[in-house]
Amino acid sequence: MLRTVYIELLKIKRSKLILFILACTMVNAFISYIVEQNAVTMGSLLQSTVTRFNLLLGAPLFAIVTGFIVADEYRHQVVDQLFTYPISRAKILLGKLLFLLSLVLLGVISSFLFTVVVGIATGASSVTGMFDYILPYLVTAGTQMALVPIVMMISIIGRSIIGGIAVGVIAGFSSGLVTAIGLGMYYPWSIPTVMTYDILGILDADLVKTLTSLFIIFVVPLALSFIFYKKMFKKNCWFTL
Repeated sequence: MLRTVYIELLKIKRSKLILFILACTMVNAFISYIVEQNAVTMGSLLQSTVTRFNLLLGAPLFAIVTGFIVADEYRHQVVDQLFTYPISRAKILLGKLLFLLSLVLLGVISSFLFTVVVGIATGASSVTGMFDYILPYLVTAGTQMALVPIVMMISIIGRSIIGGIAVGVIAGFSSGLVTAIGLGMYYPWSIPTVMTYDILGILDADLVKTLTSLFIIFVVPLALSFIFYKKMFKKNCWFTL
């Protein structure tokens, strides 16, 4: 399992995907300062960053990352070689999932830290205010992780990153709208916003329904991902992006 995670890390080093994640979160932090500069405080910066992360950045960013990691072997036409290794396909996919979850965590943590650095560099109020926003960022990490299996399943079925990216882009544009009309607790990519809004006191959400939806959203696509990864690709299917 850990060997699979290590192999994924070696592959991603060549792709500079980690730098891409860090660059996106850094830009998001700077945008927060630009938006809030008339009344900038550490709290306003952190709230602006996490809100924008959930509404606009998270879905397309992690869709690209997930599609890249899951469909990489199909893109390079080495999937049959991968399946000749003395390791089960379930363990291969689980290793990819663990690696993806670590990248989601990296994205959320770097978003928080970059925002704090921007706040300090621009003379925002005391850093003590940042501790009030640790929980919303932790919740963001957890909810964004729970959405990974959806894009993973789509990427496995399509054997490419295109379907996952398309879903991520659509989700990035639609999550705010769905949240605004009150259906956010049922829509996967609105759930991170709904839950952080509830913590921040912006929205009074039904957390039981929201967490139930999130559990289903995580478990069903994850189970289907393992089924498809194990059974569908016994065929000699080659894909070139």
